[in-house]
Amino acid sequence: SQQKRRSWRQLLDKPVFWKCKLWMVILLVFIVLATTFALSLVLYSVVYEDEDEKFNLESFVVPLCYNGTLRLVNNTFADSEQHQALSRVLEEKLSGLYSSSPALGRYFSNVTIHNFSNNSVSTSYWLRFMVPREHSQLVRYTLSEEVVLNIFRQYVYDQEPEVEERLKIDPLSLTL
Repeated sequence: SQQKRRSWRQLLDKPVFWKCKLWMVILLVFIVLATTFALSLVLYSVVYEDEDEKFNLESFVVPLCYNGTLRLVNNTFADSEQHQALSRVLEEKLSGLYSSSPALGRYFSNVTIHNFSNNSVSTSYWLRFMVPREHSQLVRYTLSEEVVLNIFRQYVYDQEPEVEERLKIDPLSLTL
């Protein structure tokens, strides 16, 4: 074991050319490779342009609308002012949800919550998306009813119950 260490040390301390020893050459090669790798990653991230990030909002001219219903849990209302206030809060929540969605955000236009029926916790909502003229594949996959509803349903499942008890939506009541 001691003999092997000496032989490795002697091999590494052996001059390869001029005053450069083998360990210096190995270290230099490693540093050059690491620097090249790091530099290529930096250049790639600076130069690379994601084609999905480039889009012209003016080309989104075709409206695509969905109607749905939802039911709030543990809620009763006495007057129309409560209904209107809750409608505004729900519209803000849904606008934030769909606007921030990586898949649907660029297409989302607006949401409207229709008034709650008298003393009811059920309401209907209307989602509007704007899509390009050539949108058949987009509607089939990205903006399908299933995707739009599942994004909403996932949001409802992820809700913190203690944070906004008034806006607790029953996920099984969601329709589109």
